[in-house]
Amino acid sequence: MDTQLSNSNMTIQFPAPALTKRLILLVESECAGEPAMAEKFYQMKDCAVERVTCMEVAIGISKAVTPDFLVLSVDTLCESSLENLRRLTACSCVPVVVFAKKDVPNVAQSVVEVGVTTYIVDDVLVSRLPLILDLALARFTHMQKVNNELEAARKKLIERKLIEKAKGIVMRQKNCSEDQAYTEIRRLAMNQGQAMAELAEKIISLSGHTSE
Repeated sequence: MDTQLSNSNMTIQFPAPALTKRLILLVESECAGEPAMAEKFYQMKDCAVERVTCMEVAIGISKAVTPDFLVLSVDTLCESSLENLRRLTACSCVPVVVFAKKDVPNVAQSVVEVGVTTYIVDDVLVSRLPLILDLALARFTHMQKVNNELEAARKKLIERKLIEKAKGIVMRQKNCSEDQAYTEIRRLAMNQGQAMAELAEKIISLSGHTSE
């Protein structure tokens, strides 16, 4: 809706803000069934749909433009589809939604491993698509947060191990206590403008030890 400001002399009309559309890269084979999934997404006013029928084309698009969602519409989720999905998700870190007409036994673990966010079997109403996308985005965002936290914790553990090993080397070289060795490493790191873990790795390397 446009906005108007009026006074006795003039009326200024401001255009309504443009609707930001979510870009959906849809991979849908010609035999995916009727009605076509693309036709359903075309009815969503807040979505722009790029439909392709070839996975190679989808991979090329993903490398050039990052979509908001990757959507795959297939008859059944076979091994080749899973492998293609693995290649596709390696190009774009975005929510992935798979619609399949028929279920495949024992496919759940494989679906998760290739990076699928939401897997839906059977037909779906157009009215359900917004909720499906919103849930896929929420689940994807949550998993990204969990993965980032796990990676940060893993990095901290590695850094702590490096510093502990470097402390042991300094203690032997300078015949000092653990606290004194830690203080020395911290002092050197500050003087050289390095992180303690970075300096610890250098101490380990210079001593002829490995950081493993």
